[in-house]
Amino acid sequence: MNFQAAFRALGVPVGCTERELRRAFKRQALRYHPDRNGSQTATAKMAELNNAYAVAHKHLRSSGEPQLEPQPEPQPEPQPTQERPRRSQRSRRTAHNDTARRSRQTTHTYRSIKVNDLEVQFRRQRVYVNGELTRDYSRASENQTLRVVRGQTIVLHRTHVGEVEIHGGTLHVNADLVGDVTVHDGHLIIEDASFIGDVVLHGNSFFRLNNGCHVGRKVYR
Repeated sequence: MNFQAAFRALGVPVGCTERELRRAFKRQALRYHPDRNGSQTATAKMAELNNAYAVAHKHLRSSGEPQLEPQPEPQPEPQPTQERPRRSQRSRRTAHNDTARRSRQTTHTYRSIKVNDLEVQFRRQRVYVNGELTRDYSRASENQTLRVVRGQTIVLHRTHVGEVEIHGGTLHVNADLVGDVTVHDGHLIIEDASFIGDVVLHGNSFFRLNNGCHVGRKVYR
């Protein structure tokens, strides 16, 4: 059997690769093997296929340039992952503390007011004038809103830190007052005390300073 007849018997072209030749022989052998095919010609057909495979394989090996199977493209080698330097637990804790301290410093600043050549800053219950601590109200009355209703008169003898709302009543301040005051048809009188904050007057409201000091804005609405 010549090599052309061998390739025809296997059902592949002459210019096929060794891999294609093996697949074709395996496909034909599974079809005509005597254990799978009960026909009388199965044994003779299997012998023909063995002979054809031997001739075709010899032809591929003896050809001028052997048929090479396609090689997979080379894959780039993975680059080693550079691990980030780990910070020590102490450095992480220090960074966290610095961030928390900056956050507290930011939230502590209540307001900054410029009065003539004075720069007044309110940080929670402390008052700084030109950067120097002048008042400390950390032990003053509780930081809450003081409300004065209609027909009520309140005399404040203790330092108050917080907002004040006056609705038709009267508030006499004989101690320091730190916080914004809103007056609706009422009276606010500061006597020999310091008032640090804004005062907003609505309607027929009255605001008076008797030997007192006010640092802030006065707004009429």
